[in-house]
Amino acid sequence: MLTFSSEVIYRCWTAGVVRFDHQEACFRCCCPFLAGAIEKQKLVYILNRDAAARLTISSPLEAHKANTLVYHVVGVDVGFENPMFACLEMDYENDLDDPERGMIFVCSATHKTKSMFFFLAQTEQGDIFKITLETDEDMIAHLGDDDEEPEFSSAMPLEEGDTFFFQPRPLKNLVLVDELDSLSPILCCQIADLANEDTPQLYVACGRGPRSSLRVLRHGLEVSEMAVSELPGNPNAVWTVRRHVEDEFDAYIIVSFVNATLVLSIGETVEEVTDSGFLGTTPTLSCSLLGDDALVQVYPDGIRHIRADKRVNEWKTPGKKTIVKCAVNQRQVVIALTGGELVYFEMDPNGVLLRTVLDPVTGDLSDTRTRILALEKLGAVFNQVAFPLQYTPRKFVIHPESNNLIIIETDHNAYTEATKAQRKQQMAEEMVEAAGEDERELAAEMAAAFLNENLPESIFGAPKAGNGQWASVIRVMNPIQGNTLDLVQLEQNEAAFSKTKNQGNKILACLCCLPSVGFLEQSYASAQTPVEEVPAAIAPFQGRVLIGVGKLLRVYDLGKKKLLRKCENKVRLPPNTNDEVDEDPTGNKALWDRGLLNGASQKAEVIMNYHVGETVLSLQKTTLIPGGSESLVYTTLSGGIGILVPFTSHENVIDGDLCEQFNSMEPNKQKNVAEELDRTPPEVSKKLEDIRTRYAF
Repeated sequence: MLTFSSEVIYRCWTAGVVRFDHQEACFRCCCPFLAGAIEKQKLVYILNRDAAARLTISSPLEAHKANTLVYHVVGVDVGFENPMFACLEMDYENDLDDPERGMIFVCSATHKTKSMFFFLAQTEQGDIFKITLETDEDMIAHLGDDDEEPEFSSAMPLEEGDTFFFQPRPLKNLVLVDELDSLSPILCCQIADLANEDTPQLYVACGRGPRSSLRVLRHGLEVSEMAVSELPGNPNAVWTVRRHVEDEFDAYIIVSFVNATLVLSIGETVEEVTDSGFLGTTPTLSCSLLGDDALVQVYPDGIRHIRADKRVNEWKTPGKKTIVKCAVNQRQVVIALTGGELVYFEMDPNGVLLRTVLDPVTGDLSDTRTRILALEKLGAVFNQVAFPLQYTPRKFVIHPESNNLIIIETDHNAYTEATKAQRKQQMAEEMVEAAGEDERELAAEMAAAFLNENLPESIFGAPKAGNGQWASVIRVMNPIQGNTLDLVQLEQNEAAFSKTKNQGNKILACLCCLPSVGFLEQSYASAQTPVEEVPAAIAPFQGRVLIGVGKLLRVYDLGKKKLLRKCENKVRLPPNTNDEVDEDPTGNKALWDRGLLNGASQKAEVIMNYHVGETVLSLQKTTLIPGGSESLVYTTLSGGIGILVPFTSHENVIDGDLCEQFNSMEPNKQKNVAEELDRTPPEVSKKLEDIRTRYAF
């Protein structure tokens, strides 16, 4: 399939499908399989064995069909009959416009038992249907369902005045067992330390429609609030310690103030204790579990060692010196005294955790690596906080002074809040007007109940406004608390895309809207400028704004009533194209000047590339860990977050995900790979760990 021509290689080869007929493979000596391409080509092969039990492949049988796209191929169970395959295809020969489609089924599942089976199919609106197959002598008669409610289709003709409606209700036949958070789709991402946590956070705008959200991602496990206790003042530091090394939970909360230390006991309630052995009349610099069942308290005038039986050993600082800094772990204590003196304490034996390899022949220790014990990941690389949004977030930027987020939310086929209220009021009035004289009172009650009922759109979905209807809002949000500081509702049919820019001491938000372009200042005074085509790209440029309008690239400046166009440039052929064609009438020069894969000679040279496999929507250069090196962080439409790190010792791009599979390989395979690199498996693992921790988590 790779030898037809250069025009069809990509369509015939990439993302092809292969399906076997398992029934034939189990009961016959031959096994048919189908190899299909995305477009047109399908080849069927027969696998067989000769007298010497060697595998043979027959000549392919062609099953091509022009002007078709193949979505999926499966082998059909036909018993001992001739092999059969089912293909899900689309014929695009006469499709010149977008199809007039209805609802789309996005996923399905099959439930099988010994006596029956049925299908569950879910639509893009979130509705789930139970579908059964009614058979007659092993032949499918028709499709049916087990729902006792009356069926209805929009294609059914209705009598004059008749209508059809249903009452939304919670789940009755299904029970929610578990749910998995997903970032898909990610539409915009910004990385910044807005919470002043030293480690930057990932602010991700994801979701679609009323299920959209702004998510704040932090590396590590999520912190849950278990109890709240009022304190007499502002503490300087807080620690939690255990009584014994094998205890599952901490026993004390140590709170240090300017001139005192408060000890709280953790149990059914959080309460103050006075017999813990800690010195409460002085501030605490650090405290920790020492050894298996002892506690240590470091305070400015000394160190307090508290044993399990409440016996206390103290070490006082010499002379008038005090402790200014300290570092404590389970076996060691290091303190810094005034005057630049360091004092080191340790328990015997030293409990530093080392990972080392013992040679079985010589007994030498090698490949020693220090390990730091921490919490288990428990499958969570990031913890996230989600703040719901109203429409699909298209883009957001960070306000440089307040660190607030300016979010643009835009949805197609949607109503604004004002239009929703207007349409709802109109429908209620039509309900009353359509009722007869004897039903007028009942219709009024139904209309009032309809107006008072507000179903959550994140669960039941939002009403569809129709093609060409847009709704947009501009939201100013505090990313730390998640509350909306201001919300600007745009008019119906205005779709906004934004970028902020500075001009002097003013913070301006320039909006690319359908059907206009405008500026918004902090006082929310707007100036609209009509353009010929859809403005899809915008960026600040030397105190002005650079906007892509169709095939034009324009520079605008702020005027009194609207934007002033300063200059524009058209995307077109170079001016010397005619001269080059006149000099080479035969085309030989252009033929030999062609680039890679017969591409145009004037194309830019590709330095390197890497196939991500998904649509990348954001790319940002940042530092993810304090003191680490810079890296490129990208997000994809399907919710993936990836990092590209510089690797100067090798050309092109290396797949880091593939390299990290080394640690999950079997030991013998690890040894084979390491021998090819003239290294040992521990050296390869250590190198991979160093690369990851140098740039990311």
